[in-house]
Parts: sequence; C-alpha cells; structure tokens
Amino acid sequence: IRTTNQALKKDLSQKTLTKTSLEEIALHSSQISMDVNKSAQLLDILSKKEYPINKDARELLHSAPKEAELDGYEMISHRELWDKIAKSINNINEQYLKVYEHAVSSYTQMYQDFSAVLSSLAGWISPGGNDGNSVKLQVKSLKDELTKLKEKYKDKPLYPANNTVSKEQANKWLTELGGTIGKVSEKNGGYVVNINMTPIDNMLKSLHNLGGNGEVVL
Repeated sequence: IRTTNQALKKDLSQKTLTKTSLEEIALHSSQISMDVNKSAQLLDILSKKEYPINKDARELLHSAPKEAELDGYEMISHRELWDKIAKSINNINEQYLKVYEHAVSSYTQMYQDFSAVLSSLAGWISPGGNDGNSVKLQVKSLKDELTKLKEKYKDKPLYPANNTVSKEQANKWLTELGGTIGKVSEKNGGYVVNINMTPIDNMLKSLHNLGGNGEVVL
C-alpha cells in the first residue's frame, strides 16, 4: 500500500485542506484502490493455479488430508485459503476504499466548481463612484452561479454513489468522512450523505440581505 506524501500529511494534521490537498487525496485513494485490485487479482490466481513454493512445502501440502480437524476446527486447503483472502480484499475494496474514492472525487469536483465561481467574481465588481471608496457588485450574477452550483450537486451524494442506505449507515459514513463536509439527508425513503452546502447557503443569505436583484454599491 502506498504511503501518503509528507506535504499532504502536514495538511491533514493541521486540517488545512486546499484544492491541491483534495486532489492529492483523490489521487492516493485511486492508487490505493488500484493496489488492492492488483493484490486481489494475484490472490485469485493463486487460488486457482499452482503457486511458487519450495519442494518441501509443496510435498507437505499435498500429503495433508483433503479435510482434517485441528483442535476441533476444520482445516481447509491452501487454495481455499487464498480464495477466502482474495474475496476479503475485494470486499474491503468495494465496501471501503471505493466509497472514499467516490466521496473525495465528488467533493473535489464541487470545490473546483466553487473556485471557478469565485474566480469570476472579479468580473462582477466595478468601481462604484468617482471617490474610489466604493465598489459596485453584480449581485444577481453571483447569486445565479451559486444557485446553479447548489442545484448541480443536490442529487450527487458523497455516499452512497447510487441508491440509499439506512440512517445509521449514513451517519456512520458521515463520521468516517470527517463530519463537516457532508450532511445526512432523506431521499426516496432512505438516506444519503450529501455535500454540506451551508457555506454557500450563508453566502446566498448575505447576498439577499444586501437587497436588490441587479447591482449593489458597497
């Protein structure tokens, strides 16, 4: 399994996630998932074919009875053991790593879209008067883009990627993901972990309090 780079470790320990940090996490999640897939494939091969072990060990394995008991527990063949390990690793990949990979990827994409909105902000600000002490903000343009962003990710939960889960399972994964980046919501009789849009809601509320639907001088 790959190790996390030092810069990312520092960001994680200080809880100062940036766009670069999120992209690094997405990359590491994807790489770990690939590593686990390769391990599972290797073990799957070992469960079906002869694997390279030394002569003495091979003779010992072949001389063992097909089924035996040790302290009351049934022994299984080496191929069955490899098969069980391969299935266990696949379960870890499907039920844990892929969940993280999807959640980080979704949040990173939203963060990039939000950054794009903020980068457009300069074009919505102009001098508000001749004294140079005020600016004019195109409130409607900013509100429209933030509203579009909310709508875009309204039905794109962090967990699960598809369908819904129980409230208990949703809360469990919200905790696993850090608690603050998501919010448990009801959907089609079940529950999902949606992206926490509270910061954007607060921005929209502040813009609404400025009044006016077009431009506002600040």
